[in-house]
Amino acid sequence: MVSQIEQRVLTLLRNDPDPMVPLTRIHAALVAELGPRCGTYAQLYERLRRRPDLFLLLEPLPVPWSGDAWSADVEDEYRHALREAGLDPGPRVALAAPDVELPPLPAAAHPAAPVLRTLQESLVHLWSCAADDPELQAEVVEALGQAEEIRRVLEDLAAPRPGQTPAAPAPAPPRTGHR
Repeated sequence: MVSQIEQRVLTLLRNDPDPMVPLTRIHAALVAELGPRCGTYAQLYERLRRRPDLFLLLEPLPVPWSGDAWSADVEDEYRHALREAGLDPGPRVALAAPDVELPPLPAAAHPAAPVLRTLQESLVHLWSCAADDPELQAEVVEALGQAEEIRRVLEDLAAPRPGQTPAAPAPAPPRTGHR
């Protein structure tokens, strides 16, 4: 049986234009909608982890240096700094069995956005197929991070700069030939 919270997470994932969504974003949406009834971030993580029939939890790669000596405050500061820089260091959630088409991308999306979305969908599928191979899953998670980085760069390039008016669409090429 699917709980109300699990059903809401399924709906959020089905309505998001991205094939995988940061758990922090899902939790924030649930808190905004349900308040404290949705539970803590850790409780949501555990709930989704216990439902591999519904959700894939794609864990981030561990940091390449030892943070064992870090206090909880330093770890929180580090995570906050990453989020401020547009990087979400936490797990991402995807549908275990995508059963719907993703909604269309926003009109202002970069022309490469459909290709990047297909890339992400493919990588999520590869990750789920590599369930018996943690090393391969780690490689796929790294590739997912690189795809996300490419998306951010393209979004930054497409965004108008302060004081700059958005570029007008390129004029259509002149028609040649006969109808």
